Amino acid sequence: MSHNCGCREYEEVSRRDFLKLGSGAAMALAAPAWLPRVSLASSFAGNRDVVVSIFLRGGVDGLSMVPPFTDRNYYTLRPGIAIQPPDANSNAALDLDGTFGFAPAMQPLLEAYDAGDLLVVHACGLESPTRSHFEAQHNMEVGQGEPPATL
Repeated sequence: MSHNCGCREYEEVSRRDFLKLGSGAAMALAAPAWLPRVSLASSFAGNRDVVVSIFLRGGVDGLSMVPPFTDRNYYTLRPGIAIQPPDANSNAALDLDGTFGFAPAMQPLLEAYDAGDLLVVHACGLESPTRSHFEAQHNMEVGQGEPPATL
């Protein structure tokens, strides 16, 4: 016995398929336009330079990631947390250029650094007097040195 309950499309789509399609469409529409999109390296055509900027929300201690192991003040001002200079022990800095080193935990990045594929820009930031992490991050992400003037 045939149940002629509606159009052909109604007969072809099950309730489960409808819910899957509907929820997928709702999620796609709900995703904000600013949400980052992922692109894999193999999808880039040609031999272009790519800049990847990593902004660690909440901040990062740059002097612990890339310690200036030749600076005496570094050890004077950080007696308990300073990364030891290269060859000091097994948990010492990995020498980058005779002045700066990677913290031992950053060893996986050393190969990219040595190959010239990774650059560390040390001691950089904004000159803006803001004390807001959120405002500072926004200004850096949009390439704005000063916050907009308020009326």
